Amino acid sequence: MLYSELVDAPEKLKGHIALVKANDSHMMEVVQTILTKTQAEISIYDTENVSALVQQYQLEDEVDRRLHIYQAENEDDMYAMCEAHLEAGQTQILMKGHIMTADILKFVLRRKHFMRDERFLNHVACFDIPGYKKALLMTDPALNVSPSVEDRIKMVKQLYAFAQQLGYTELKVGLLSSIEKATKSVPSSVEAAEIKDYFTEHPVSQLKVDGPFAFDNAMNVDNARRKGIQSEVAGDVDALIVPQLDVGNVLYKSLTQFGGAETIGTVVGAKFPIVLTSRTDDIQSKFNSVVLALKLL
Repeated sequence: MLYSELVDAPEKLKGHIALVKANDSHMMEVVQTILTKTQAEISIYDTENVSALVQQYQLEDEVDRRLHIYQAENEDDMYAMCEAHLEAGQTQILMKGHIMTADILKFVLRRKHFMRDERFLNHVACFDIPGYKKALLMTDPALNVSPSVEDRIKMVKQLYAFAQQLGYTELKVGLLSSIEKATKSVPSSVEAAEIKDYFTEHPVSQLKVDGPFAFDNAMNVDNARRKGIQSEVAGDVDALIVPQLDVGNVLYKSLTQFGGAETIGTVVGAKFPIVLTSRTDDIQSKFNSVVLALKLL
């Protein structure tokens, strides 16, 4: 699937977003963009009065129509209101606003009824990389520091479900390491082989999982052929599973800082999509991540 297909036709999208803290101009500009370019509704949960920002961005006419504001006396009450609305299905997407990532994750993880059966969250980044023929999905560059083999099997399963929701008819998943053969001195390669074996023994229709692969062989079919790698996945990956957060984080930042890649992302594993953008992301990037989440509904 092309990256452009992941973010196209936002004007057709509906849904109700629970935005936790929008008490700064950057977040209010994101709110304005969402309301202007989609059919979504937004509920803001905050401990501060955001009415001045609502007026500054000329959103008064949207209040009570598509913009709903819930101001609480303290954070416990703020989270309680947000929880009640998510649990009732009144809101369908959770979005981090002007708040620490750790705080929003605690909010989710401490409420077991928010979690799917696996009770496991992972972040999926979606890249548009100049020179690559399609979108690249990657997990996990943001949440799980040292995921076990079992954790990464869950990641593959959740990634497959995520891709199906977006309309993928087939998903080719590469298991990233630094070499192409399982070698005891490189634990990530051995673990990748274990994950591959699991999906060989427990096949899923239209899901192909292979590895270990070094990054160049995962992304370039000619490199894979020169190495003598025979695989339907090598050189044609839709998604990469990284062995640990350090690898994913460095790869993520390398692709965006020096590779000219655009990226969006969401957290999967809860009963609702979680938009977990960085405070350094620009307006368009945050908006595109919301578009991606709306497409999961």
